[in-house]
Amino acid sequence: MYLMYICCILCVFVVSYVYLLYLMCICCILCIFVVSYVYLLYLMYICCILCVCVVSYVYLLYLMCICCTYVYLLYSYVYLLYLMCMCCILCIFVLSYVYELYLMYICYILCVFVVSYVYLLYLMCMCCILCIFVVSYVYLLYLMYICCILCVCVVSYVYLLYHVYLLYLMCICCTLMCICCTYVYLL
Repeated sequence: MYLMYICCILCVFVVSYVYLLYLMCICCILCIFVVSYVYLLYLMYICCILCVCVVSYVYLLYLMCICCTYVYLLYSYVYLLYLMCMCCILCIFVLSYVYELYLMYICYILCVFVVSYVYLLYLMCMCCILCIFVVSYVYLLYLMYICCILCVCVVSYVYLLYHVYLLYLMCICCTLMCICCTYVYLL
């Protein structure tokens, strides 16, 4: 009878110790997941800030390039207008032959400027289209990466919860069996 009493006491202590170990394991696992989740949120926040800064910097560079191009074109256009005015004034006072030669030269200059201006507009349109496609592609890749990370985390978390729940049920069943066995044995 004394041995049974000692066995019961030892069984109760062992079960409570195992249950305590089980609770400590659950707490450690939860702490690891919470810390990793917080670190992941921090990394996502840093990435968002960096993306906003890089996009704004690229957009600022693009605006500066456009402004420089327009200033150059406006200066060229004003200079061309000045040349045309001078030509008109000179054409009144010179011979018809010189007038005709001068007009041919002006037409050549105008053709060169118009062709270069049209080509520059074409290049700018191509650059804008490429920038739009590249930015949308990078954004799509970023969204796919975030979705993959979230799927992996959720699946691993559900899998872990399932195993923890099974272990918990097994411990409860074992505890109940021990209690029932000791009760039946005592009777």
